[in-house]
Amino acid sequence: MTPASGTAAAPDVLLDVDGLTVEYGTVRALRGVSLQVFAGELLAIVGPNGAGKSTLLMTIAGGLRPRAGSVRFDGRDITRAAAEDVARARLSLVPEGRHIFGRLTVEENLRVVPLGSRSERRRQLETVYELFPVLGEKRRRIAGHLSGGQQQQLAIARALMGRPRLLLLDEPSLGLAPALVDTVFDAIDGLRKSGTTVVLVEQRLHQSLRVADRAYVLNGGQLRYQTADLGEDARSHIVDAYFATEREGVRKAWAE
Repeated sequence: MTPASGTAAAPDVLLDVDGLTVEYGTVRALRGVSLQVFAGELLAIVGPNGAGKSTLLMTIAGGLRPRAGSVRFDGRDITRAAAEDVARARLSLVPEGRHIFGRLTVEENLRVVPLGSRSERRRQLETVYELFPVLGEKRRRIAGHLSGGQQQQLAIARALMGRPRLLLLDEPSLGLAPALVDTVFDAIDGLRKSGTTVVLVEQRLHQSLRVADRAYVLNGGQLRYQTADLGEDARSHIVDAYFATEREGVRKAWAE
């Protein structure tokens, strides 16, 4: 059937997570989590420490096996695919902790990523340096001598060298000095504006909502709220969902 004139096309679903349940021994870290990521958007998944955010990204990227549920990437079932096969499909995870080679230069860190021909690598380097100008300026600097914010940009840039169709960012502001946090979020906003599809997992509400197109709140292993409206009214609901388990804990303590 031909769509009616003027009807907006539905966004392409790049990632489809359905009913994901993950356990560590007797601890259920995720409880039936379902979400979708559309091509070209930046989706923020916010929640407090221990909410299950990192577990969700690790499972999507093939690092953990779910007890139940499915993960589909670009229509392909990757629920039980090995992490290297997921990466080969151009889904990249930047884990928390700024994993870089501290004794190599900035450019050497970027060049370790296997990528086609020499000309392809050169073009991708130029693209990355456009997104992160400070890395271009410091391309010959030893990576271990960069600031924390610059090291985080380098970790993201190295993932981009593989030309991912979907980039998963796990707590990119973790451990950064307050003065450097906005620098990293500005870089993430640049990714969004470039059309890169990003899933951003963070504890920082304000900065995450500033750069996001949509947001989910994950708390206690469950999705508590989701919205594409990031205005002031929606933000109050997001804050309520973010602190939901803390309030539940207080109520239980009072009841006891």
